[in-house]
Amino acid sequence: DDRTAYVPNKEIKTALSSLVKAQPWFNSMPIIERSESLFKAITDLDGNKTAEIITEIHNTPNVSLLTYNREESMVFCLISGLMWRTEREYECFRELQSGKGSADLIYAPKRNMNLPILLIEFKYGLSAKEAMEQIKEKEYFSRYRDGDYPNDVLLIGINYDPKTKDHQCLIEKLDK
Repeated sequence: DDRTAYVPNKEIKTALSSLVKAQPWFNSMPIIERSESLFKAITDLDGNKTAEIITEIHNTPNVSLLTYNREESMVFCLISGLMWRTEREYECFRELQSGKGSADLIYAPKRNMNLPILLIEFKYGLSAKEAMEQIKEKEYFSRYRDGDYPNDVLLIGINYDPKTKDHQCLIEKLDK
């Protein structure tokens, strides 16, 4: 890991460790790391890992208090999961008019950022395949095909199955 430091002196290592643990962000590190992992899984087009992390977020105390019975709960799950990783680099849009309808959630990179656009459709009790089909059928990506948006576009279909309590996710890179 390129973020690992080796401190050979025990006294300095102890002092550095105490200093790091005293920082206000230290207790948030697991959430920050999970946010990084979720973003990486999405950009690696790894639907299984993405679904696994979303399920992990769903099972946290903050989300489990919600009535997880509609798409809004899944939106909250994903936004809270990606918040740390996307806060400075992306703008997040809910129900953005695009193509022949409104995409549930879009993360668009801020100006001059070479990051993928994340176009997300949620389903509850259906399938990730149906979410992906809706993205394509309604052409939610059409606004991002023009030359104004040279970034890659990732199509992400997410479903929650209330019977199995599992999430499913399909991710595809849009052909230009």
